[in-house]
Parts: sequence; structure tokens; C-alpha cells
Amino acid sequence: MQVILLKDVPKVGKKGELCRVSDGYGRNFLLARGFAEIASEGRLRAMEKENAEHQAQLKREKEAAQAQAERLQAKALVMKANCGGQDKLFGSITAQDIVSAVSEQFGETIDKKAVKLDEPIRKLGSYVLSVKLHPEVKAKLKVQIDKKED
Repeated sequence: MQVILLKDVPKVGKKGELCRVSDGYGRNFLLARGFAEIASEGRLRAMEKENAEHQAQLKREKEAAQAQAERLQAKALVMKANCGGQDKLFGSITAQDIVSAVSEQFGETIDKKAVKLDEPIRKLGSYVLSVKLHPEVKAKLKVQIDKKED
């Protein structure tokens, strides 16, 4: 029996996959619990159309992320911070501070979890951070921390 999975089923397949299962397992478990439906020609065509739309959506998201990465890499992010002796900051610059500055200076929105910051920035200077905009797209963001003028 061929079925189309409506949900992820361990050891059988993922949602949207076409699977061949035994008649009893398909009828008594998968169909009865709503995990799958019988693979008819009409449903197969609909599934192919849904998959094509999904792939097109993923492609658009990736292209948008690549365009955003190019915009972020084009300029350096300049941040001002209070500092004491030896160019040490009072406090630190965190991922949330960087997200706020990107939004303010570039007009771009990024998730703070996307900013790869090993540890908070505690000194003046230039830094290059990695920003994961999409599972396949990363951007290198140049950040310049300058002394705030009183």
C-alpha cells in the first residue's frame, strides 16, 4: 500500500513523503490515527504542486537572505560606548546591542540569536562578527567600537 505521510512518523518517513507500507500497518495504524492518507493520483499531483511551491518559497527566502547579507557587509557598523582607562568599556556590547544598532543604522532587522558573539565585547576597536541569516547564508558584519564623546 502506498501512502502519503501527513506527519513525521519515526522509522517510516517525514511529512509529505510517499511511502510503501504493509496493508495492515497502513490501514490499522497510519490511516486510523490520521498520520497518512492513501496515495491517489489526484493527491499525488496536489503533493507535487505543494512541494514545488514550498521549494520556490525556500528559494525566495534564501535570495532575500543573500541580498540582506550583501547590504550588511557593504558598510561597517559604528557604535559609541563609554570607556575608562586602557580602552576598556564600562559594561559590554552584547548581541542585543548589535541588533539594535543594525536596526538603527541600516534599517535591517536580524534576530539576536543569529549574531555569533563568542563573548561580549569589552574593549574599543574593530571586530568582525558572523551573522547567520539563513541556514545556508552567513554574513560578516564589521563592527567599529569608538569612544563616546562627553
